[in-house]
Amino acid sequence: MPALDLEEVPSQFPPADLPTVFCDGFSAYAHSPQFVKLYLARVDPSLNATGKSQLQVIQQLVMPIPGVVNALAFFEVIFGRLREQGFASDGDLEAARASFRDVPK
Repeated sequence: MPALDLEEVPSQFPPADLPTVFCDGFSAYAHSPQFVKLYLARVDPSLNATGKSQLQVIQQLVMPIPGVVNALAFFEVIFGRLREQGFASDGDLEAARASFRDVPK
């Protein structure tokens, strides 16, 4: 196998300096007739090992409503593949849905 010339990374791959955001999920949202704002959050542990943690908003994502609908369809495809491969189940999805049933409108 020939050595990879790192000076000539093919353009079909993302650049090495592409920003990465890790989040555990969404903490809240707001919407207007045209846009949805999603707040990405992660669970941060206590730095002094007390066993406590807190949900920390780390970034907001603003999308037009058609983009949110497309993202939902995209996530449905991803979930289907994760379920087929045994990484997630319908029970996992139902448990997640149940956690949002009491969220005020």
